[in-house]
Amino acid sequence: MRGRSTEEKYMSATDSSHLTVSEKPCDVDVLIAAGWAGSMSPLRDAAMRLRRIEQSGSLAGMGFIVEILTMWVKSEAAVRGWKTAGKDCPEKIIKPVLGWWLDRTCKHCGGHGHPVIEGTPVLNTLVDCEYCDEGSARLSDVVHRKYLPPAEALASKLEETAWHMFGDMNRMLRYNDN
Repeated sequence: MRGRSTEEKYMSATDSSHLTVSEKPCDVDVLIAAGWAGSMSPLRDAAMRLRRIEQSGSLAGMGFIVEILTMWVKSEAAVRGWKTAGKDCPEKIIKPVLGWWLDRTCKHCGGHGHPVIEGTPVLNTLVDCEYCDEGSARLSDVVHRKYLPPAEALASKLEETAWHMFGDMNRMLRYNDN
């Protein structure tokens, strides 16, 4: 039996009502590690909040996330020369990426990766859905192609940031277990 991942521990700890510091590893340790990992940059904080929204379904804090991600895209635009990351950045790039991030299920096949045989409730497993990649919606289907380079860079950066952040939390928690 495998133990819970750091991300699972974090999601559980954010819902915990037992927030007493203890000699043994507990939810408070996870929240402290999350605070340290998230405090390293605003982007990490936004990625952590986004993971929490993804799990809880509550959109609390989404305004903060949009603000941080808009700043990131605009600063990257200056470096990379993206002309499309102007004042409409939140509407054309950030919000579509966040919507895709929070629900990547293909709307055409319901996330099955295969279309339904017309007039039946049966999937046609001999044919792949033409609108998705194995049941996951493509970012290019929710973001206009002229905004795709910054949108793809943002989605990639969020994934990378979350991966590093939970890795740092895991290292902190392992140190704490010894």
